[in-house]
Amino acid sequence: MNIHGIDHIQIAMPAGGEEKARAFFINLLGFHEIPKPPELAKRGSAWFESGAVQLHLGVDADFRPARKAHPAFFVDDLDGLIEKVLSAGFEVDTTQPPLDGYKRAHIFDPFGNRIELMEKEGASLYNIMQGHSDAVSLHFMKTPVSLFAPCPRSTHEYHLCLHKYSRLPNSSYGG
Repeated sequence: MNIHGIDHIQIAMPAGGEEKARAFFINLLGFHEIPKPPELAKRGSAWFESGAVQLHLGVDADFRPARKAHPAFFVDDLDGLIEKVLSAGFEVDTTQPPLDGYKRAHIFDPFGNRIELMEKEGASLYNIMQGHSDAVSLHFMKTPVSLFAPCPRSTHEYHLCLHKYSRLPNSSYGG
């Protein structure tokens, strides 16, 4: 048995924070809201998705912001996103040194939870995909991945999904 991926990330929020969460995660970070199963919708909170990333915000009756533990998201325009978050009045920490070739920053959601944003120095998804109409390998990540591989959870006709080569079904790529 091996763990081979992440289904979702969950962070906490206080009761009644759904509208603030939507404004931040949809309008600033570009996520879209996905429906919760009816039996879980009764609890409040909100679920979001961007590409292959799912983020769940769960209501915690004894909420305290996570100032240390955090999700880290790959982005393709870190400076633009930092400017957007600062312009909206949210806290940003740009003192993080590069890590393994990634520019990094921490932002804080409306509830004070820390979120790390990472952009590969000198690379952008747009530049890498120029001239490619088929599956594309992203070798700037620690583990090579393939784009446009079938995504079992996707409900969209075209869905960007990242898979390790060794995890692609019926793949001849190898590990």
